[in-house]
Amino acid sequence: MRMLATEIEDGLFQYTQVTRQGVWAIYTQRHRVSGVCRYALVHIRERPAWVAPNGQPVAATEVYPASRTWGRDGWTFFTLAQAQAALGDRLAGQDAEEPTHVTV
Repeated sequence: MRMLATEIEDGLFQYTQVTRQGVWAIYTQRHRVSGVCRYALVHIRERPAWVAPNGQPVAATEVYPASRTWGRDGWTFFTLAQAQAALGDRLAGQDAEEPTHVTV
């Protein structure tokens, strides 16, 4: 399985992993234009292997939460301490190694 990258970029943000514990991770979320930095606590999901419409196999991979799942699989915090506290709460409430899947 392909692991989630420790550095991710999209159109607006650059993300860098600060810490990871099982399926939970904290990333810095730096705005590419303004440089403003926030902290994202994310629940890493696994997308199972599948076959694309063109017949090519696609390997299983970990995925960063989609924006539509924010509030369920991802949260933004103003400080690293807030993100770390939220991570601690989630780790105390469930098994950090529990596998989770998303549909393709």
